[in-house]
Amino acid sequence: GDVLAQTAQYHLDLSAPYPGEPMEQGDDHAYIGRFCVYRISNTHHVICDSHYYGSFEREEFVIPSAWLECANFCVVEWYAVKR
Repeated sequence: GDVLAQTAQYHLDLSAPYPGEPMEQGDDHAYIGRFCVYRISNTHHVICDSHYYGSFEREEFVIPSAWLECANFCVVEWYAVKR
């Protein structure tokens, strides 16, 4: 498997909801599986957010794989700002 994708997906799932989104009451696991992260080339990954499927909001973001490799990069903060 792709360790970079799995790690990013794990952190994104656990950090939901994001600013401006409603909190799911009574279900600590409501956001598990919300994100899908996968490599699209030797240099880039895609982050897909199922929360926005079927809406007019952007649901996919391309991100450089090198950013996911960087220990100082926080994918959760990056996504919160992008969203």
